[in-house]
Amino acid sequence: MLGDDHPTTLLSMNNLAGVMHDQGDLVGARSVHEAVLAGRRRVLGDHLDTLSSTHNLAVVLRDQGGWCSQHARHHTPPKAYGSLTRMPG
Repeated sequence: MLGDDHPTTLLSMNNLAGVMHDQGDLVGARSVHEAVLAGRRRVLGDHLDTLSSTHNLAVVLRDQGGWCSQHARHHTPPKAYGSLTRMPG
């Protein structure tokens, strides 16, 4: 049996949050995305999946009309974000 912090469990939770978002349950989607982000930060650290979770949460916050500098301070992207977005050369 997989645990709560297993990457496959976190992926399933991420998918569930996406469905909740698509169905208009922004409060539920936000809660699940926050849990996924926390789990991925704990388990994976600076990883593309962690960055993806940061993005997913930001989209829900935007759709709730709640993205502001206060959230930006608490939901910062992983340190690897800068290296992932730079173009080579």
